Amino acid sequence: MDALRATKGTDKEEETIRNVFERNQKRSVDDHMAEEMENALTSYGKVLFKRFIDTVPMICIEIMQKFTEKMHDALFDVTDADLDRLVSAPQSTLEIMGKLTREVETLQNGINAIKEMV
Repeated sequence: MDALRATKGTDKEEETIRNVFERNQKRSVDDHMAEEMENALTSYGKVLFKRFIDTVPMICIEIMQKFTEKMHDALFDVTDADLDRLVSAPQSTLEIMGKLTREVETLQNGINAIKEMV
């Protein structure tokens, strides 16, 4: 009985092997090469993706570790005058803002006057 099972298993395996062999014989060399290239590129892509995922956090950590030093170096020589120049709005912008603020006040006064009349 065991010999019979072994034979059936072997027959099934032989049939599978025969089917694969026949399928491969029907395909052209170009098809085989294309399949091999696809398998190689798929494997390479999987490895590359894992390496990318592993590398990006390390690069971020390295940048963050150097950030404070770089900021300190960049801001060490900054004077109050430099800060005022960088943070303050130019005089022309301040004049435009004042003019617009006065226009808004005028318009708001007009709206209030109309509301009182109604």
